[in-house]
Amino acid sequence: MLKIHSIKVTVVNVETEDVLSYYINPKMHIRDVKRELRRKGILTKGMCMFYNDIELLDKQQVKEIGIKDGSELELRPKE
Repeated sequence: MLKIHSIKVTVVNVETEDVLSYYINPKMHIRDVKRELRRKGILTKGMCMFYNDIELLDKQQVKEIGIKDGSELELRPKE
């Protein structure tokens, strides 16, 4: 059985300057990550998630994007 290592990332809301250390499963889809961040109150309606200045799509899996331990995800308003 394979063990899945959670990835520790920093999530930054650029509007409010809120910062959250967050663990994600590499097999998660971005839509699931967003759902959890909405529940925590750091992601609000009308915001998008970015990694390396690229907007992340709901259907993408974390492992497909190349997010690694220590990465930073930014939450910004839709442009």
